[in-house]
Amino acid sequence: MPTTERVTYAWCFVHASLHVFAQASTPWCTAAWAALDAADREAALTEKQTRFGAARFFDELPREQQLALRHMEPDKHHPHE
Repeated sequence: MPTTERVTYAWCFVHASLHVFAQASTPWCTAAWAALDAADREAALTEKQTRFGAARFFDELPREQQLALRHMEPDKHHPHE
């Protein structure tokens, strides 16, 4: 019986694409991405649209969302910006 690998869907604002990460491993993308609460690709794209609208790249987000995402990524947050 095959096992189903659990995955995390995420929108990458550097690559402007949906990424899929195995939950059991470290995410392979080190760019700016946001995890999406979804069980499959279609739901992930719907969640991306709901949360971020038509924005594909980081600089297309409203400033408030840019700041919120930076705070979610403390290793990429530069307090002197």
